[in-house]
Amino acid sequence: MNASNIDLEVLHHDLETSEKKAYVRALAVRTEAGWELHHCWALIGAQPPKWSEDLWEYQDYAFIARRVPATELAVLTSRETGSIFTVGPLASGR
Repeated sequence: MNASNIDLEVLHHDLETSEKKAYVRALAVRTEAGWELHHCWALIGAQPPKWSEDLWEYQDYAFIARRVPATELAVLTSRETGSIFTVGPLASGR
């Protein structure tokens, strides 16, 4: 397995200035404060094979697949606390 390092500030800048679309699959868990992001997979640029946008929302869990502007992923690499990441109808704090 190859391991590599990435500078999060560089990634943050690249995401903020990107004009590409991101294909996102996310798992959110409901907390007292709202939805909390627990896992996020994103592919920027190329659409994955057999891609479809879906939402499976249960009482305490939500699984979501959406296409979003890659710029919206920049919040995931932000140093600011209390940032909100929105995917489709769900907004999650980080």
